[in-house]
Amino acid sequence: MVLEHAIDYTAPERGDIERMIKCGFGSYAVLYWIVLLGPITEELIFRLSLTGYKEKYLRFSFALALSYFLVVQIRMGFWPNFQYGLQLFLFFLTMMLIAVVLYYLLSLIKNFNISRFWDRYFGAVVYLSALMFALLHLPAYRFEGVFIEKILAMILISIPYIIMGMSLGYIRVRFGFLYAVFFHAVWNLCSAAAIFYRMSL
Repeated sequence: MVLEHAIDYTAPERGDIERMIKCGFGSYAVLYWIVLLGPITEELIFRLSLTGYKEKYLRFSFALALSYFLVVQIRMGFWPNFQYGLQLFLFFLTMMLIAVVLYYLLSLIKNFNISRFWDRYFGAVVYLSALMFALLHLPAYRFEGVFIEKILAMILISIPYIIMGMSLGYIRVRFGFLYAVFFHAVWNLCSAAAIFYRMSL
């Protein structure tokens, strides 16, 4: 009961969908962003490199994650009233361009090879990836109340995302990257369908 006052229970995906529809996006356009681009981007960041050590995969995932963080900070600073539409396209385009530049810069770094560490602690890397995946989604929620309530709320909200991240990590390791993207897309599709249904009531 205490945590009811600590969490804004509005699903982040629902807020995104509602804002996109208000900006004139049709249902198919919404699904394109939510079901296709979202899963592809997140899988490239968090699970592309979850395989036997491949330096180019790790570089690209790190570059894309860093570019995502930079673009989000720029958006928050310059586009506080971000509208879904052309700005969303520019967001992804800018993120990918920055990622390419960062990938090139990272390729200039010598002695980047961490294959021994990667192979020895690969299990920990998978768990860390799932944790970071959960942390990425926390800013979509609003946490209110005293400090301990916020911490407990963050933990409770993180658990489903951690489980999802670990599940997708297993799928990526066991079956391959495209399977992880597919199951992530199916998950988002089911979530979007449920949100569309509730919005129609």
